[in-house]
Amino acid sequence: MHFAILIPCPLCCCRWAWPEWYTKRRAQWAALPGMVDELLAAIRGYSAKWPPLQCDFVHSKKGKRCRLRAAAFCTRCKTHLDVGDRVQCPLDPSHTVERCHLERHLATACPSLRDAQFLRSQPFFRAGINRPPQRSSSLDVGSMDRDAWIARIEAVFPKAVCQALGWDPSSDVEPIVQQSLSEAAGEIGHSDKHGLQNQSLCQLASEVCGARLSEAIMVEYGCGRGALSLSLLQAHPEALSVLVDRDTRRHRVEQRREGHEVLRLRMDIADFDLGALLWEEVPDTDATSAAFARCARSAQRSRHLHVIADRLRTPPFPPRGGLLVCAKHLCGSGTDLALRSLRGTRRRPAPIEVGLCCATCCHHRCDLDTYVNPGFLSALGLTDQPQDFAEFVSAAGWAVGAVDTRLRRAGVMAKRILDYGRVAWLRRELGFADAKVVSYVSKEVTPENVAIVFNGISAGTEENALRRRKHSH
Repeated sequence: MHFAILIPCPLCCCRWAWPEWYTKRRAQWAALPGMVDELLAAIRGYSAKWPPLQCDFVHSKKGKRCRLRAAAFCTRCKTHLDVGDRVQCPLDPSHTVERCHLERHLATACPSLRDAQFLRSQPFFRAGINRPPQRSSSLDVGSMDRDAWIARIEAVFPKAVCQALGWDPSSDVEPIVQQSLSEAAGEIGHSDKHGLQNQSLCQLASEVCGARLSEAIMVEYGCGRGALSLSLLQAHPEALSVLVDRDTRRHRVEQRREGHEVLRLRMDIADFDLGALLWEEVPDTDATSAAFARCARSAQRSRHLHVIADRLRTPPFPPRGGLLVCAKHLCGSGTDLALRSLRGTRRRPAPIEVGLCCATCCHHRCDLDTYVNPGFLSALGLTDQPQDFAEFVSAAGWAVGAVDTRLRRAGVMAKRILDYGRVAWLRRELGFADAKVVSYVSKEVTPENVAIVFNGISAGTEENALRRRKHSH
C-alpha cells in the first residue's frame, strides 16, 4: 500500500501540497465511473450485432425455435443453414447433412437410424404383430348430414347394446347414456382429476381381478408417465409391471418405485408381442446389441432393458396371479391394438388367468383398418357407404365437443356402440364371456368415464388344445 506524504510547496514555504503521482492517480479514479459507463454502452451496442447463440430457425409444426447452437458468425445451426453443399438425409428428411459426409452419416451417425435400431433391439418387439392388414384407404369427412346421423344412431343404439350383451330387445338402455352425458365441465383441477381416475381404475381392477393381482404381472399400454401403474403397485406391492409407450417421457413416476425394477419399453402397441412376454425366453443381449457398433449408449440402454426383462421372467413365470392388461384413456385405435394383443395369451395351451381394465377415449380417432369388429357396425347398417365409418366416428366427438344436448347424446351413443362392438369381439373371438362396459368414475370428473373390463381364463388356441390332448393320450 502506498501512502501519500505531504511536502512543502516550492512556491510558498507556508503551504503544503500532495505529491504529483498522487494527484494523477486521484484524477484517474475520478474518471473511472465515466469510463465504466462508456464501456457498458459499447458492449450493449455491440451485442445487438453479435450473432445469437441459439439457432433462430422456427419449426412450423411445433411453433418453437430450434434448440441447437448457432454456427460461428451465423444465425442458424449447421442443420438449418441454407448455404454449402448440404442434402436432406434419406432416412429422415427433417435434417440435412454435408454431401461429403453422407455415406458415413447413413452408416453410423444418423440419429434416426440409431433410434430405429434401438427400437428393434428391445425385448418383445415384433414389427406390426398387432396391426391387421389394411382393408381400405381412409376417407376424409366432408359435409355430413347431422340430423340423418342422429336419427341413425338413436335407432340402432338399443339393438347394439342388447346384441352385444345378450339382453332382451325390450331392455332399458337409457341409463347407459346418462352415465356419461355431462352437461358441463367440472371444476376439478387437472392433477386432482387424473389422480381420482387412477385411484378409481385401480379399485376397479382390484374388484374385477381380486386378490390374485398381488402375484400377477401388469402391462399398461399408453402409460405416459406411468401414474396408473404406480397406483396399482402401491395397492399390490409384490406385482410385476411392464409399461409400454411409444413416446419418451420425463419425470416418470416409476422412478419412485422402491424394490424390484419396472420394465419400460418405448414402442408402439402394434409392435409389442404380449405372447413373447408370457411364453418366450428373452433374446441374448449380445445378439441384440450387435447393431450398435459405434453407439455405445444405445447398446448400453438395450442391454439394460434385456437384463430387466430377464429378471422379470424369473420362475415361476408366467406368475401364479396371471396377467392384467390396463390402460387409462387409450386413444382411438390404440384400444383396438391393445385388444388384438390379447391373442398372444392363447399362443400356448397352458391356461392363464387374464384380466382387462381399459378406459377408452377419443373414439373419433378410430379407423377402419384397426377396429376389431367392423362386422358389428355393418350388421347395424352404420357402414353401408365407404365414407360412413369416418362420419360415424366423427359423430362420437359430439359427446364432449357439442353444445346442443341432442348432439351430445348422439355422441355418447356412438362411443358406446364402438365400445360394445369391442365387447362383442372379446366374447366371440377370445372367449371372455364376462367382458362388459362399466362406469368407473363420476361424469363430473370426466365424461370419458367408462372402461372395458373382464376377468377370465385364456386356455390357448383350439389347435394347441388338440395337440395337448393328443400328447396326453
